[in-house]
Amino acid sequence: MKVIVTQEEIDKIFDFYQTVSKLKNIERTGWNYWGLSGVRVESVAEHSFCCCVLAVSILSIKDFGIDVNKVIAMLMLHDFEESVMGDITYFDKAFLKKEQLAEYANKFLFYERENGTCFLDLIKEFNENKTKEALFARQIDKFQSDLEAFYYDEHFDLSKAEEKVLNDKQIIEFKEQGFSKVSQFFLQHDKKVFDKFFLQLVEKLEKMEEE
Repeated sequence: MKVIVTQEEIDKIFDFYQTVSKLKNIERTGWNYWGLSGVRVESVAEHSFCCCVLAVSILSIKDFGIDVNKVIAMLMLHDFEESVMGDITYFDKAFLKKEQLAEYANKFLFYERENGTCFLDLIKEFNENKTKEALFARQIDKFQSDLEAFYYDEHFDLSKAEEKVLNDKQIIEFKEQGFSKVSQFFLQHDKKVFDKFFLQLVEKLEKMEEE
C-alpha cells in the first residue's frame, strides 16, 4: 500500500527528531546536586537507552508474561517530555508542577500527529503505573538510577552536595540509620516500590557495595 506523506508532515518528522534528539545533550541534572565531580554525567537519552538495555537483559533471560514490545516502547518514550521541559527532579521547585508540565510537553510533541494518540496512550499507561508492563517499566526506570548511583559512588562528595539535598528530611533519616553512600540513599528510597524480583537485584547490588 502506497503511503502519501505531505510536505507539512515531512517537516514535522524533522522537527520532532530535532527536538527529541536534544536529550543526547541534556544532563540528568539531579546527579550534580549530590556533589558529583570527576566524571561525565549521563544524559537523559543515555538513561532511556540503558533502561531499555536493562529491560532486555532481564526479559531475555526470564519470561515474565508481559508484552516486551510495550515495555521497551514505554521506556523509550517515558522521558521524551524532558526535551521540552528539561529534567525536573524531586529537589526542584518545579517538581510540584511536574505532572502538569509533562502533560503539556507530551501534547506539544504529539499534537496534530496522525498516530500521536498511540504514543500518548503508552506514556499515560506508564505514568498511571497499573498494568503489568507499566509496573515493570517503572521499576526498571528506578533501578537503572540505582545502578548509576552505584557506579558514581566514588565520585560523589557529600560535603559539596547542595543544601536542598542535605536538608531533605528523608536523607537526614537515612544518614541517622547509618547509610552514608548516595547509592544507599537511592536504594533505601526505592525499595518500597520494588517487587520480589527487583528486591533480589537490590540484594545483589548491596553485596557488590560491600566488596
